[in-house]
Amino acid sequence: MKIRVYKRPGSDMYQMDVRIGMRRFRKSASTTNERVANREARQWAESLVERFSVSGMEVKLTLAVESFIAHCERLGRAKLTIDGYRSRLRCFVAWAGDVDLREWTPDVACTKVDEYLTDRENVVKSVDHDRIALSVLFNFLKSKKWYKGENPANAKLHVHRKQPSTAKMKPKRCTTASQDEIIRREGAKTRLWPVLLLTRWAGMRRGEACRLRWGEVNLDEGYADIVGHEGGRKHPRRVWLAPWVVLQLRALRPTWLPKDGRWPVWPYHLDVATKELADFTTEHLGRKVTFNALRASFTTDCFECGLTPVQESRIVGHSVSVAERHYSEYQAKEARSKLPPDPLDGHRDQDDAGQDAELDARKAQ
Repeated sequence: MKIRVYKRPGSDMYQMDVRIGMRRFRKSASTTNERVANREARQWAESLVERFSVSGMEVKLTLAVESFIAHCERLGRAKLTIDGYRSRLRCFVAWAGDVDLREWTPDVACTKVDEYLTDRENVVKSVDHDRIALSVLFNFLKSKKWYKGENPANAKLHVHRKQPSTAKMKPKRCTTASQDEIIRREGAKTRLWPVLLLTRWAGMRRGEACRLRWGEVNLDEGYADIVGHEGGRKHPRRVWLAPWVVLQLRALRPTWLPKDGRWPVWPYHLDVATKELADFTTEHLGRKVTFNALRASFTTDCFECGLTPVQESRIVGHSVSVAERHYSEYQAKEARSKLPPDPLDGHRDQDDAGQDAELDARKAQ
């Protein structure tokens, strides 16, 4: 199977050329955009394979992957998800070769998938995403009847553990004053210090702190711009930093910083940050503390400093309704010490004083 898209001589229109076995098909695209023409060619090739699949024509793995990617684009999947599928399935095609899927029995497919994942473990730490990509691919092949048998990847599509949302975050202090001192003193000696600083004392999320770049930090004015990125949060906001946090960031800023400021504040992966935080808190605090817990402590600090829910929502990034709910729960907890006392407390003191006077009078007699 070969797909070729090229411009016709003397015209802005694109020509689509598809070869399936010994047959060749040619058709004019309906657009002058190269990207749209490539997508149209993949869809047309998929329809041709479905048309000639009855005659026992071969179905190559490369065509199957391209048809699957085009199917995901038609469904409107996120671009990051499609790019992840594309990169992982290309690795599988490079490993397995451009084989004919009609020759793969269920036993052969299971053996091939197991061998590939075993070899893949020597390259990457986890093969969960590769297994998911293969599982989704084989489900697509089964729906097209290009592959018959059970799914060799045998993976659940929703194995990702959902991160705790901000709406469920309790407005409580997850670290004590002594633990904050330990984090401040011992954390400054580790490479995780920029992320600890921005999450505990600036209220940023883990992804926001790890993706922050020096070009988005204004050390003169004392704020950081959390810009929206494709596949994540699309609503930017400005986070104002405490003066001592600005001084710490100024000390961490490298002198060889490029002019465009693309260098990240913490140039490591998100999973590395999570693992290092778990190791650090277990070693120094005796328990595991998450980034969400550090943000919860910062939220409580904002309320204790007298900030309103609107001000807190603009700093931390919550919606105003979530901030008001946090604020009301915090106010209810603080009002516990101001609740009315027992009405009999004062009478009990008077009764006790009267009984003591009677005992003293009896002893005097």
